[in-house]
Amino acid sequence: MKGRKNEIKSKMVVTGPIEAFKDTNSMKNFLVHHVRENPNMYISKTINTDKKSNITLHNAGFDLLKELKIIDKTSSIMPDDILKIFKDKLLVDLYVEIEHKFDEWLSNYYLTENNFFAFVKWIDSVLSIIPTNKTDYLIADGFMSQYSHFHAFISQLDEVSSSEVRDKFPIIYTSYIEYKLNNKPIFSNISDAKPMILKWYSKIEKLQNFGEIDFYSPGSRQDILNNPDIASHEHWQTHVDDKYQESINSTELILSRWIINIVYEKMILMNFSILKKYVMNYILTMEHHPEYLGGMNE
Repeated sequence: MKGRKNEIKSKMVVTGPIEAFKDTNSMKNFLVHHVRENPNMYISKTINTDKKSNITLHNAGFDLLKELKIIDKTSSIMPDDILKIFKDKLLVDLYVEIEHKFDEWLSNYYLTENNFFAFVKWIDSVLSIIPTNKTDYLIADGFMSQYSHFHAFISQLDEVSSSEVRDKFPIIYTSYIEYKLNNKPIFSNISDAKPMILKWYSKIEKLQNFGEIDFYSPGSRQDILNNPDIASHEHWQTHVDDKYQESINSTELILSRWIINIVYEKMILMNFSILKKYVMNYILTMEHHPEYLGGMNE
């Protein structure tokens, strides 16, 4: 399979403002309905510089495109940029499948205020399904990327902002523990997470065996090496040093990386702020790898 060229047919996306609908609830109902009716469609949300929100429907079917043109004359239709990023149809299919499934799970919660702690608790349960693999240099599981992303975040802050995070995030974590102990799950209606996570795990294992995917997919390790300012110095050293590559290229880390980057997209659709993803990173690191945070909470 390695080296095989896959023909990827162009698909369409439609983008339009939320304001095109009568109200937010109408928009949410529209999204929930079409996620169920269009198995290859997935949703993202962007916020413009003028703070107006746009919803993008990727892989929209032609019937849906016709309907959207009636609903919103300002919607734009264009080829999906995903084809510029993924060079292999198998990776496209896997990515779209994960995106769509998270929309199935979460679209009922889009475009409204949500309980952040309840969401983090559910994400914890999802990532906990990913197996744990102790490699020579790290523990590959569903949560190592949480520490990695938090470390990248705090490493890029100035001294004042970093100090503020070190003061406030432990307090938020304490509140999360209290919430977790005293509240029932809100997302308990999502029942098929385990079989789906294990299905994706198996798919990635097979893709690895054929050399179709690695930790850096859909990009490459060279992309990281060409951009030393992309994250912290520790990240850079990890990617540069060949001895870490086998540990990094574990099925566990690849799957958790793909999932969490899609989760970040869905958090925007759930009206969580960008900062909330770093709070989530911190909370989940404290839950599963507190040793990596050193003396931050002392």
